[in-house]
Amino acid sequence: MFITVHRWFPPSSSGDPASPRHARTLRAVLEDGGTLALGWKSPVPGEGHGRVCAYLVERREQPAPNAPLTEWTQIAVALETSITLTRQPRAQQLEYRVAPVNNGGAGVPSNTASVVL
Repeated sequence: MFITVHRWFPPSSSGDPASPRHARTLRAVLEDGGTLALGWKSPVPGEGHGRVCAYLVERREQPAPNAPLTEWTQIAVALETSITLTRQPRAQQLEYRVAPVNNGGAGVPSNTASVVL
């Protein structure tokens, strides 16, 4: 699934804001079989960075021990600072990160959260 983020808010009088700063303190909580809850803190507001519209949720996988990690893949879009992901791959190393998005584009991704379901 790929999401294109279009302008959700009118530009400010000074023009479009810069992309947002990174989301903070990403954490993962394992729930019942194949379900994972992710939560994080929104970026620290900064001059010219504008309001966050959404968060892109990305995952990469390590399909076997000692195998290289796959490329980051966008798997969801969150409108709040948490999301519950169902039917996640099992029995392999998974890494997650989130990137805030505003009119200026996507910000720097958060720290990663690693899990094995």
